[in-house]
Amino acid sequence: DVFSVCATHALTTESEEVMGLLLGDVHYGTNGEAVAHISVAMPQIRTDRRKDRVEASPEQLASAMAIGEKLSEGSQTKVRVIGWYHSHPHITVLPSHVDVRTQGSYQMLDEGFIGIILSTFNQDTAECTQQIQVTAFQSVQQTQHALASAGGQWTRREVPLTVGAELAHPGLQPDGLRVLLEVLFEEERQAFTDASCSRWCKACDGCCMSSRSGRVHPLTAMHHAGVYQQHLCRLMEVVAGPVLASLRGRSAEASLQFEQLQVMKASL
Repeated sequence: DVFSVCATHALTTESEEVMGLLLGDVHYGTNGEAVAHISVAMPQIRTDRRKDRVEASPEQLASAMAIGEKLSEGSQTKVRVIGWYHSHPHITVLPSHVDVRTQGSYQMLDEGFIGIILSTFNQDTAECTQQIQVTAFQSVQQTQHALASAGGQWTRREVPLTVGAELAHPGLQPDGLRVLLEVLFEEERQAFTDASCSRWCKACDGCCMSSRSGRVHPLTAMHHAGVYQQHLCRLMEVVAGPVLASLRGRSAEASLQFEQLQVMKASL
């Protein structure tokens, strides 16, 4: 389910990168080997709408940490922010130097922090197929100094990744797709609100404003509203519709499995 949320989020747009935070816990073995168990994926609203930049604001990190603490209450499983994911539409799954540096800054706060990249919309023109490539990584410094040191060049270290069926919080994660839809619609609402606010437009030297009131020109407001509605229709057609169909299919499959288990129970 975590992978389903991450992959669905990554496939919502092929023109911009998207990102989210990963919650779970890191377990250390007797030999010192660390294994990160991810139980919750939290899609985040993009604070930077540039197509090749994604980052989590301090407010988003604080909110995710608070959710992790709430999930840990009354549970034997500790839940906290242990990683992040983002997409690479139409480009390699390998992290860029910015990704590696960002990952390194996270690890300076938590050495167990991991990053996951989903490369999407990679089309094989010969076979007319598309594939999703996924990688998990951490950053290490080429120097011998500790991670807390200021110097040194960060480089990528690949982390083995396994997708399993076990969920630490099965009652929560199915809401991941619902949260994803809420994030996507909220992004569009915020973009529409920002475009419609009555502030001076430096890009066009204020030509989209009413010369008398300083507010958005009625024609400009109509244009923004039309674009907003177009984007909402696209989300409903391309994202919300398929997600709803998928959830209905999973519900029908779960009902069938439940009936089969009831028959097995009665036969014992």
